[in-house]
Amino acid sequence: MGLILLPSVYLAWRYRDMAHLGTFGEDDGLYIVAAKSLASGHGYRILSLPGEPRQQKSPILYPLVLSLFWRIAPDFPSNARWIMVASWCFLPVFLVLTRLLGEDCGLSGWRTWLLCAVVGLNPIALLLSLTPMAEMMFGCLVIACLMLTARAAREPEGLGFAAAAGLTGAAAYLTRTVGIALLPAGVVFFLFRRQYRRSFVFLAAMLPAVLAWAWWAHGAASAAQDYSLGFYVDYAGVLKTNMTWATAPHILLTNLSYLIQAIGGITLMLPDNSALLRPVGLLIVLCYVIWWQRSGITPYNLFAAIYCMVLLVWPYPPNERFFVPLLPILLSAILALPFPRGGTLFAAGALALVCLSGVGGPRFLDTYLSAQRRTGQDIEQACGWIQRTLPESARFISAYDAIIYLRTGRQGIGYRFPATLSYMGDTAGERLALQRLREYAMEHRMDYVLSSPAAVVSTVNGPENPIAMEVVRSYFQPVFTTGSITIFRRHRP
Repeated sequence: MGLILLPSVYLAWRYRDMAHLGTFGEDDGLYIVAAKSLASGHGYRILSLPGEPRQQKSPILYPLVLSLFWRIAPDFPSNARWIMVASWCFLPVFLVLTRLLGEDCGLSGWRTWLLCAVVGLNPIALLLSLTPMAEMMFGCLVIACLMLTARAAREPEGLGFAAAAGLTGAAAYLTRTVGIALLPAGVVFFLFRRQYRRSFVFLAAMLPAVLAWAWWAHGAASAAQDYSLGFYVDYAGVLKTNMTWATAPHILLTNLSYLIQAIGGITLMLPDNSALLRPVGLLIVLCYVIWWQRSGITPYNLFAAIYCMVLLVWPYPPNERFFVPLLPILLSAILALPFPRGGTLFAAGALALVCLSGVGGPRFLDTYLSAQRRTGQDIEQACGWIQRTLPESARFISAYDAIIYLRTGRQGIGYRFPATLSYMGDTAGERLALQRLREYAMEHRMDYVLSSPAAVVSTVNGPENPIAMEVVRSYFQPVFTTGSITIFRRHRP
C-alpha cells in the first residue's frame, strides 16, 4: 500500500502551495471560504459573496474538517500546506476501504492489489486528493456505509451494523447531498431481504440528518434574488428553473451521454472530446451489468443505479469527479467477472485499458498541475495588484471569486445563467443573457471583472464561451493584465 501512495505523496509535496486552486471552478475555493467562516466564528456562511449569505448548497461536514486545519494556521495562502494535508489524508483511508470492498465483492490475491493500484494511481482520484474537494471524504463514507449495510444483512444480530450504516450514510449525506442515494439503496436492500427491522433502523439513523439539512436550507429560495446567487445557495431553485417538461428530455439525454463519457473518462487519460470515451464507458457499463446478473441485489448495485439516476436529473452534466466514489465498485465488478468464458472479452479489454490509465496517471497529473500552477501564479499576481491599487469595497464578477476573496478580502460572484440555454443549443439566448452582464454589474455594484480567456463564465459546454469575452470587452475596459489573467473595469455611464 505504501508503494501505491508514493506518487501521491510526491505530488502533494511538489504542489503543497496549492497554486492550482481553482481547478474545479469556484467549488474548491468555496470549501475553504466556508472553513474560514466556521473557524473564525461567523457561522456557516459564504463570506466571499456580497451580503455573506448562509451556505445552504454544500453540506457542512467537509468544511468542518477543513476548519480544524484552518485553526492551526489561519492565514491564507501560508496555510495551504495544511489544507493539502486535510485533502490528502482521505486517500489512504479510501484505498484501505477499496481493498476491503474488493474482498467483500469476492476478490482475493493479486486482483485485490490490482484494484488498489489502479484506484490509487487514477489521475482523477489523485487530483481530488490534492485539492480541497469533498469527493474523497464522500467516497470513504459511501464505501463504509455500503460495507456496513452488507455486513448488517449477513450477521444474525445485525441491528447494530444497520444503525452504524445509517449513521455513516448520514455523514455521507452531510458531506455531499448526492449521498441521498444511500437512503433508498439501504432501505430497499433490507426490504428485499425481508429484514424489516434492519430497514427501519437504517432509515431511523440516516433520516434525521436529511431532515436537518433540509430545515437549514429551507430559506435558500427567499435568499436567492437572482440566478447567479441562487446557483451558490439554492439547489432546489436551480433545479426548478432548468428542469421543465419542455427541457427535461434534452437534459436527461445530454446527461446520459456525459455520464457514459465520464465512466470512460475515469478509466482513461484521453482528451474530453476523444471518440473512445463513450465506447469504453459502454464497455464498463456492460461489464457491470454482467456482474450484477451474477451477484444479484446488493447495496453496491442499488447505490450505483440510484446514484446515476440522481446525476441524470441534475441540470449540469456529470463529469469524471462524480464517479470517483463509484470507481472501486466499477473496477471490482470487472475484476470479479469469470475470465474463462462469458464476460472474458469485455472484462479483459476493460481491465487492459484501466491498467494503461493507472500506469501513466501520476505523470499525466504532474503535467496538468504544472499548467494549472501557471494560471494560479497569474491569479496571485493579479490579486497583488488588487491589494495595492483597489479599495476594499471593490467587487468582482469572476469565475475565481472565492480565490480573490481568500487572497485580497474583496467580495465577488460568478455570473451564471440558466443551464437550459446550453442544453437546448440556444445561442441567441446565451448572447442575450451575457449582454445583461453590464446591467447585472451596475445593479449589484460590481465594478470589475477578473477573467482569463477560458474562464469568463461557466456553462454546460465548459467555460470556453466565445461570446463571453466579446461581451466583457464591449462593456468593460482592461486595466491590468498578467499572463492569462486580465482585470477589467466597468465603463462609467
